[in-house]
Amino acid sequence: MEKILIQRDIMSEYRKSRQIPDKSQIMSSKDTVRIMGHKLTGLDHEEFWVLSLDSSLHLSNMELLFTGGISGIAADHILLAKKCIIYGFTRIIVLHNNPSGNPKPGLQDMNATRAIRDALKVIGAELLDHIIIGHDTYYSFAYEAECRMMR
Repeated sequence: MEKILIQRDIMSEYRKSRQIPDKSQIMSSKDTVRIMGHKLTGLDHEEFWVLSLDSSLHLSNMELLFTGGISGIAADHILLAKKCIIYGFTRIIVLHNNPSGNPKPGLQDMNATRAIRDALKVIGAELLDHIIIGHDTYYSFAYEAECRMMR
């Protein structure tokens, strides 16, 4: 019993350390880039971040999940889903930078987005967006999908 209480306390402290003080509301990809763009622009390596939103779309947690090299990163959708289960994340935005400055997604980005979306669906969570940050520009899978639907 004591071990369970200690683990619960550790998890509680971890959650508190990831909480965002201003609880910014994210209504669009522009809001996400406004909050996160400065962390990812100009890096010489890739970083893959996960943001969790509450039911009112306020940012509740953010975490650097993976770090890669100059040419890529392997985003593990199973590890991401596991973290969502452990911490109770149900609305997720993932984003990463592209050190080349070109935010256009490649085949690996598209496959990773599908895998993440599908893994989150299985656990009852929702992928709201996948954003790729370039130099002074970005690509939003959610925005592009919305634009295609309006054509």
